[in-house]
Amino acid sequence: MRQQTTRDKATVIRNIDQLPIYEFYYWQKGVSNRSLRMEKMFPCCFHDERTASMHLHGANNNIFFKCFGCGKSGDLFKFVQFLMNCDFKAAVEDIYERFCRHGMIGLAGPPPKR
Repeated sequence: MRQQTTRDKATVIRNIDQLPIYEFYYWQKGVSNRSLRMEKMFPCCFHDERTASMHLHGANNNIFFKCFGCGKSGDLFKFVQFLMNCDFKAAVEDIYERFCRHGMIGLAGPPPKR
């Protein structure tokens, strides 16, 4: 059996519900532990702000983010790249290990309140 490549793993990630993954990384950043909703504004996790300027749009396995404050936008992989300051391959590996390898999709939950 051949080892999965980054492209194989990215394909798996693109075929699952991405909203729980966005929520996990958003909560890990510590901006908020509220649930993210499609097409609703929420505080950006890439810069300090007082009003919500970021939103998610798309559907289940094809979700994109856009911040009207700092201008950052992209897909799930770009979101993780910005948060972790890493390249595409590292973002794919992190998402895959956390959510796909062990079937953890949607089980992350918010981090404990401090």
